[in-house]
Amino acid sequence: MTRWTTQHLIILLNAFVLVLSQLMFKQGMKQGGTVSLTSVANVASLLLFVLTTPKILIGLSLSGISMILWLTALSRFELSYALPVLSGVYYILALLMSYLVLNEPINLWRWAGTAVIALGIALLAHGG
Repeated sequence: MTRWTTQHLIILLNAFVLVLSQLMFKQGMKQGGTVSLTSVANVASLLLFVLTTPKILIGLSLSGISMILWLTALSRFELSYALPVLSGVYYILALLMSYLVLNEPINLWRWAGTAVIALGIALLAHGG
């Protein structure tokens, strides 16, 4: 495996871990219902819910792993390159995983937008 490929795998892995964290957050929040931050009591209730919901705690742990991967990526790439690539890959994975795991409906416009994002990533990667 080339150095270029290995370095880009860090960004891909980071995007995947980030999406997994968001899936855990979403599944955890399904247990708690709609959140309101209109009072100190509501915020305290949310914090207690976060600290006692296993899927949210897993999501937080995955976010921490993602941060380590991101710092590693930043040590190897320019921010102006790494962030758009990460964001684009993250968006594509989030769309696919929302559809496959959460059974969220994805309309044609979202698929088309994702294709445009994929094209942008390809352009960035080619010019990087």
